Amino acid sequence: MDNGKTYRGYQAAIVAMIGDNAADPRHIEAWMRNEHGALDALSPIMFKHEIMVALECTVADRALSESLAQSMGI
Repeated sequence: MDNGKTYRGYQAAIVAMIGDNAADPRHIEAWMRNEHGALDALSPIMFKHEIMVALECTVADRALSESLAQSMGI
């Protein structure tokens, strides 16, 4: 979906893998950073796995996901 948003960095990689309809990529990144801190150390397979785990967390509690993203300045 082209919603007019431009994503950069990890959020662009997240959108490339799952699109931007499933969840806010900021929320996905926040959950991933909450677990791993630095995401550069993740292998491509692990990065994709962590996106899927973070997606489940985001869908389970969108309000908490937004709060987590804001607390990280994302």
